[in-house]
Amino acid sequence: MKKLLIAGAALATFGVVSQAHAAWPGYGDNPSGPSLIITIGSNGVASIAAGPSTGPYDGSDDTYIGVVNNYTGTINSLNLSSSGADIFGFDGDGIDTYGAPETAGNPDTTGYGGPISYFTNINGAETSGTVNFFGGLASGAQTYFSLEEPLTTATFTGGGGGITTGGAPEPSTWFLMAAGIGVVGGALRMGGRKPRTSVA
Repeated sequence: MKKLLIAGAALATFGVVSQAHAAWPGYGDNPSGPSLIITIGSNGVASIAAGPSTGPYDGSDDTYIGVVNNYTGTINSLNLSSSGADIFGFDGDGIDTYGAPETAGNPDTTGYGGPISYFTNINGAETSGTVNFFGGLASGAQTYFSLEEPLTTATFTGGGGGITTGGAPEPSTWFLMAAGIGVVGGALRMGGRKPRTSVA
């Protein structure tokens, strides 16, 4: 019983520690950190809320966005879409120009990616695209990037806007994929055999 209580206390402590995140760095007019924070929950569903700073970090039209991964696995990307704002209409004054570091090898060419983020799949209207995380965003980790326009949580809702995540499949999904591959492989193997004939 005592061992069970110690193990439970250790798990509870680990749970609290995994929810604690490092302080956000400040940039420009956002000295306390991002003005918006996207949190990926333990179920893989993303939500967005106001951060510790308000308004654009450049004083006019760019938003500092933090990402917290509380999911049980690594997240590789976020698909973001707005309700009409050209959030991916990068005009050269991204958060990197305000001193945000960039990890060596990060393929970001926009200057908006921060440490590990880069962007793909941007539509013609620049209202939707994919934010990718170079090397993946591990469970319990956080990062940040920037987007165009003075954004609010409402920018990503209504009018077909929203946030979806991309990451490693759930263990049950891996099991189903492996089982499916096994069934297909078995069927192909059986289908390729020649019928046996008996010799009299």
